[in-house]
Order: sequence, then structure tokens, then C-alpha cells
Amino acid sequence: MKLLKESLNYHMLEQGHAYPTYYSNLFFDIRKAMTGAVKEARERKLGVWAKDKTMTGYKVGGSLDSVAKEAYVVPKLYRRMLDYFDSINGGTTSLEGFKEYLDERNDEVFILASGQVAGFDVAVEVDGQTVKLTEPIEELVFQEK
Repeated sequence: MKLLKESLNYHMLEQGHAYPTYYSNLFFDIRKAMTGAVKEARERKLGVWAKDKTMTGYKVGGSLDSVAKEAYVVPKLYRRMLDYFDSINGGTTSLEGFKEYLDERNDEVFILASGQVAGFDVAVEVDGQTVKLTEPIEELVFQEK
């Protein structure tokens, strides 16, 4: 673990300069150590955690570009919204049909808290124009494609 704690990846998480995104080929002990750094940075509201709306919900307005100015959400969710708005939704920012889009993408994720393998859509909640994750990002382990 000494080398891990000296790595740029660990330092970025520890300072709140990055979000974690774990994949199934990452060793458990590395993920556990990185998650410790993430939780501490979140508690201290360092970096991205000062403006993070991933778990509390972000209300998407007229432009998705406003997310970076108003609040932050984990990149995996943000990228999926961008893909949906650009490819499927003709550039509009309506979240109607977003959950179905996520379901069709079939991004498999292991939800640590429940021990469930599911689609990413199961970990995302949409209420009108508000979107959020139902589980902390560090509790999701994505399957490689």
C-alpha cells in the first residue's frame, strides 16, 4: 500500500481532485484504500466534494454546461447524460427517457451495499429534471466491456 499512497491517483482522490470509478479488475485492497481517501476528502469537502451533487441530486436546466459552474456530478453519470442529450434526445436537456436509455446501454455494475449485479440505471434516480445516484460512486464497481 505504500506505493499506492505515493501514486498520483491516490493523491488526486485524497485531495478531492478526482472522483473514483472502479472496475471489476481492480484488486480489492487497492479499492479499499482508495475508498478510504475518497471518504475522507468527501467529509472534509475538499475539491470536487465542495460542489458535488451526485447523491443529493442535480436539476438539469437549459444547458448541461451549467453543471460545471453550479455543481459537480460523477463523470460516469455526466458522460451518460451528454451521450443521451446529443445522440438520443436531439440536443435537448430533457431527462424524459434517460433511465430507459441507461437500461438499453447495459452498463453492468456491481452494487457493493446490496451485493447486486445490475445495470447502471438501477443506481440512477430521475425525478423530473433532477438526476442523482442512489449509491455513492465508490460503492459501484463497473464491469469492463
